[in-house]
Amino acid sequence: MKFKLILLLSLFCINVFGQDIPESKVPAVILKNFKQKNSKAEDTDWQKTGKTYIAEFYISDLKNIAEYDKTGVLLMKKKEINPENLITPIKIYVKENYKSYKYEYAEYIQKDKEKYYSVLIYKKEKKVTDPPITTLQFSISGKLRAVFEPEGEEKENKVNPKTTNTTILPESKVPAIVVKNFKRKNSRATNAIWQKKDYNYFVRFMQSGMKGHALYDHEGVMLNMITEMDLKKLTPPMQNYISENFKGYKYEIAKYNQIGRKEKFISVFIYPKKSKVKNPALTEVQFTTTGRYLTAYEPDIEDEEEGEDIWADENFDEKIEKDADDLKDVEEQNISKKELPSPALDYLNANFDYDWRWEKIMIRSDNKLGNVYYVLMKKEGNKERVEHYFDFNGKLLKKLEF
Repeated sequence: MKFKLILLLSLFCINVFGQDIPESKVPAVILKNFKQKNSKAEDTDWQKTGKTYIAEFYISDLKNIAEYDKTGVLLMKKKEINPENLITPIKIYVKENYKSYKYEYAEYIQKDKEKYYSVLIYKKEKKVTDPPITTLQFSISGKLRAVFEPEGEEKENKVNPKTTNTTILPESKVPAIVVKNFKRKNSRATNAIWQKKDYNYFVRFMQSGMKGHALYDHEGVMLNMITEMDLKKLTPPMQNYISENFKGYKYEIAKYNQIGRKEKFISVFIYPKKSKVKNPALTEVQFTTTGRYLTAYEPDIEDEEEGEDIWADENFDEKIEKDADDLKDVEEQNISKKELPSPALDYLNANFDYDWRWEKIMIRSDNKLGNVYYVLMKKEGNKERVEHYFDFNGKLLKKLEF
C-alpha cells in the first residue's frame, strides 16, 4: 500500500536530505557505542544527517533506528514491535475503543529521557486501498498519552477517546443477546449499570462483594472483562513468587482479566511498604490462572504522587559511601531500584529497554570485589541475562552476560 511507504519514512524520521555513508565514515566512538548495545544487529545502514549519524538495522527481523551525535551520545532509538507482543493495557485499550481497526505498525521509542509506545492503526474498510492512519501514543505502563487522527477524516467516523459517546442505558435498551450472555457468565452479579460506548456495551457490576466491569459488542460477544479478586484466593505459586522477588512490597489489589475467549490471566498490584507517598504507584505482576509467572510492569515515575525523593538529596551518594564503611561482611539483602546510587541507576536505565526485567537487586558480598550492589537483568521471552556488580558509589566493577 502507498501509505506503508509513507509510514516507514515518517516513523523513522529519516531526513530526505540525509546522505548514505559507509561504516568506515562513521566516527569510531559512535561505532563502539552502537556495537556495544546492539551486538545482534544485522543489515545495518548508516546515514549522516546534519551533525547526527543514523543507523537503520534489524534485530530478529524487526526494524530498529538509532541516532547519535558526533561524540557518540545516543539521541534517539526506535524499535519495531510485533503488535501481538504489545503490553496488555494497550491491547485492551485498542480493542475497546477501536473495534473495527487493524494494527499497521507498533514501535517503542526512547528519545532523551522520554520513553513511550507508538501504535499505528487503520479502519478496516472494503475497497479502500490506502486507508488513513491513526496514531496512538502510550506510556511505558500502557496509559494513553495522545491520539493523532488522520487529516480530513470525517468526524462521525472517528473513535476519539476524548469525545467517545458514553450514554447510561436502562437494561431494557441493551440488546437481549448482550444481557443474556452477561448474566450467563455472571449469574451472581448485582447493581449492573449499562453504558453505550460507540458501538459497544459496557457494564459495571458487583459480584460477591467485588467490583467488575465488562465490554460486549452489539452481537453479545465479550471483548474483555476485569473483576476484582479476594487476595486470599491467590494461589501459593503467586504468593511465593511475589514474596521471593518483591520483598518489602505490600498487596494492594488483585484482578482477574479475560480478553476475548482465550486470553485469561491474573494481575496482582503491589507497592513498597516503605513508600511515604499518599497514593504510591503500583507494580503490576501478571500470572496465568494456575499461578505461573508471566511478566511484571513497573509503574511510571510520573504516576506516583510527590513524596520524599531520595535522589534530591545532594549528599545521598556520600551517605551511601559512609554506610559502606560500616558494612564488612554483609548478608544478601534485597533492595529497590531507588536504593541504588544514581550512577548505577542511570547506567542501567540507559542500557536496558522496556523488554528487560529487573530480576534481582541486592546488596551482597563478593569474594573478590567485597561488598557490592548486585543487579541481575533478564530479557523477557528468552534466557538472556546480564549480571552487574557496582561499588557503593555506583561505579560498575564487573558485568557478566549469559
